[in-house]
Amino acid sequence: MSYRRVAAAFMLAVVAAGGGIAAQAQDVSTPPVSKPAPGPDPWPRRISSATGPLTIYQPQVESWNDNKIVFRAAVAAVSGTSGNQVFGVVWARARTEVDTAWRTVQLRELAVTKIQFPTRPDSGKSFLAPIRQALPKALNALSIDRINASLAIENAMPERGVAVRNDPPLILESTVPARLVLIDGAPVLRAAAATEPLQRVVNTRSAIFFDPAAAAYDLRIDSGWLKATSLDGEWARSVPPSGAEAAFAALVASGTVDPVDVQDQSTDDGDVTGDPRIMVSTKPAELLVFDGPPNLEPIADTSLLWATNTAAKVVVDSTDNAYYALLSGRWFRAPSLAGPWSYIAPRSLPADFVRIPADAEAASVLASVPGTPQAEEAMIENTIPQTATVPRRGLTFAIRLDGPAQFAPIPGTSLDYVVNSPDPVIRVGERYYAVRDGVWFTASALTGPWSVAAQIPAAIYTIPPSSPIYYATYVRVYGATPDDVYVGYTPGYFGTVYSSDGVVVYGTGYDYQPWLGAEWFGAPWTYGFGADFDWTPYFGWRFGIGIDYAICAPWWGPVDWRRDIWHRGDRRVAWSGVYGTWGDRVHASKAVPWGYAHGDLRGRGRLASSIANHIYASPEGQIHRNAGGGWQHYTTRGWRSELPSASLERAAQARNLGASRVDAFRGAYVGADAPRAPSFSWRTPEGFGGGMGRAGTAFAGGGFHGGMSGGVGGGMRAGGMQGGGMHGGGGMHGGGGHR
Repeated sequence: MSYRRVAAAFMLAVVAAGGGIAAQAQDVSTPPVSKPAPGPDPWPRRISSATGPLTIYQPQVESWNDNKIVFRAAVAAVSGTSGNQVFGVVWARARTEVDTAWRTVQLRELAVTKIQFPTRPDSGKSFLAPIRQALPKALNALSIDRINASLAIENAMPERGVAVRNDPPLILESTVPARLVLIDGAPVLRAAAATEPLQRVVNTRSAIFFDPAAAAYDLRIDSGWLKATSLDGEWARSVPPSGAEAAFAALVASGTVDPVDVQDQSTDDGDVTGDPRIMVSTKPAELLVFDGPPNLEPIADTSLLWATNTAAKVVVDSTDNAYYALLSGRWFRAPSLAGPWSYIAPRSLPADFVRIPADAEAASVLASVPGTPQAEEAMIENTIPQTATVPRRGLTFAIRLDGPAQFAPIPGTSLDYVVNSPDPVIRVGERYYAVRDGVWFTASALTGPWSVAAQIPAAIYTIPPSSPIYYATYVRVYGATPDDVYVGYTPGYFGTVYSSDGVVVYGTGYDYQPWLGAEWFGAPWTYGFGADFDWTPYFGWRFGIGIDYAICAPWWGPVDWRRDIWHRGDRRVAWSGVYGTWGDRVHASKAVPWGYAHGDLRGRGRLASSIANHIYASPEGQIHRNAGGGWQHYTTRGWRSELPSASLERAAQARNLGASRVDAFRGAYVGADAPRAPSFSWRTPEGFGGGMGRAGTAFAGGGFHGGMSGGVGGGMRAGGMQGGGMHGGGGMHGGGGHR
């Protein structure tokens, strides 16, 4: 009985995008017709212009802040007098529209700011007008993965770290199949139905009932019922009390609880027999589940050992036999699995952690080891927004309150917020601002009328991480026209934070208090939901929720994780992330996949996919190339050999990395028609997982929901990123915020 390592159940790209909206269940073994399979993303790109053909080489990004990108690119033009090809550099800026699910960036309002042809007496001024006319057509879409590689290696822009808290959660361990059941504080019992004596624990997403007649608790899990005389007691299979099934069905229908209807799949063969061990916690906790005693295998070229029979990420340092567990992106250390556990700053990890080979199974932890390229890449991924264009008219917001509005101050600011609402509702002076599903609204009164906000007070972005509505600060308004507002959110909206320790983590670590009145609005927790980060050489950094033991989705946040992420099954999805909750009223950035991105150019030019993508532009406007025989510099006498520089080597490395990521993404989607990604197969018995699959079907495995990634044939449905789908189950939407 062997374990498959969890791969980070859903990609950060999809965290940002939200994965779309679940609609009616149907076969998704083939992509939606509105989204053709991605093509090869050819570089360079050749187009026609008024002065002759232009060849645009892959842009080198200098900065990307919010929805503004600045880049330079090498270009080749044809001299009108000699007919010879001449090389230059073009600098440009543009507004970006991002589709994180499809890994594409569309460029809008592209403006050429400067050109330089170093061998031309006039620096190429005669080319300026045709380049300005042609460039927006050639660069209407770029690959996120190419941009990220450029930023990560050539010109990384460190994000300012957030001072999160790192107090250890309750860390439990089990060597038999087990599940963690979370209750948000001391259990609160309320009537399960008006006509039944049955009671329910209301401050949890799990279906826990209390039967006064039997003085026992009943838990609905895995299509059946378990009973215990106390929450921390022994749970055993039982018959539900009268009214429990009907109450459970009503709670599921209303989205109040998360159904857990699939047997534990913690092994490759799914041959678990018996019921899992149930462990209940009323405070943030994590559970390390092993298939028997830990099986530790050496990590090549290090003194470290890797636990292979668990979905958790556990490393042992053989020099002192200390255990290291990676939980929600944070490292905790203990002398043994029994504890006691303490936080260890990632920069204080043993030196061998940075020496973990990139092709090792344990390389998945490298994104959480500061100073590694993987950690830098994770930082950049965490800044990429999913964007949308929102109409000023047509969208509505109605505040949801549990009783009369109650306000609490936000420490360190002059603001206060409504504590008894599931959405972040903030009072700024005489106005109110609320965010739902990635869109800001504003009103002069809580009762409305609310309208789409075209500008957000700067004070809102000073809300500290100690506030439970901190995640709202990751939703931005980038600009507006008389008709539309440009908006977007970065992954922090879903809980990922770049910490001051130099790594991306999940959650702020603060101990927030829930609202519990007639309704329960859960506080954001950092631990207990199986949050996991992963890195592979082929797909880069990914983030997942619902790894292994967790049986409920986060009960806070910008979207209704419960209905659309946690439910399993094959579902047709929209490709617009959280913004899909608004339907056709919001234009989410949905870039056309690469093979189709330049359809408007056909007949006026061609894609230059057969030309080598080996020419680079320096920040100073010089041209360089490396055709495999060494570096050359473009001069008035043509190409001349030169010694390699660190900056040129980094540029080439970035371009190669970006190309490999694009190929991996395309291969994952088109399956049998594309080059295969290496044979990794990851299991995710709970939540989003699926894994890349074997037999080259990459990301089959049931996608984010399908449960087991399933070996040969690609999981639940062979067929690339579908099969339950990279977005199967529909994404994160609805629900509003925490309060």
